[in-house]
Amino acid sequence: MQESEIHRLVNTLEGLSSELGVILRVVNEKGESLGDELPCAIPPLSITLAVNTGTRSTTSSEGFLITVVPTNVKGEKFLLAIFGEVTQDTGYRAISKLPELLVRGISNGKV
Repeated sequence: MQESEIHRLVNTLEGLSSELGVILRVVNEKGESLGDELPCAIPPLSITLAVNTGTRSTTSSEGFLITVVPTNVKGEKFLLAIFGEVTQDTGYRAISKLPELLVRGISNGKV
């Protein structure tokens, strides 16, 4: 992925935070944010578990519930860090945003 594509991806995902009721951050495998500042440090064990198992890892730190989800976009590996409780409602809100994001991508020739 080109730097500009990564930047757009990060901005789009982080922009969904207020609508989903959680804080979203895209981080690398070192736990460094690729966008806005992290509300707290992500425990290294959570990152290691997510990277090595390929599945989500959830923990708490500094008063935040943190879920780390490994993602692969166009061959680039990222981690989606979710600060806050991921509920069924959070999932439905995220799903409801998919049509808008897909239409935006289609309009820009990206899908």
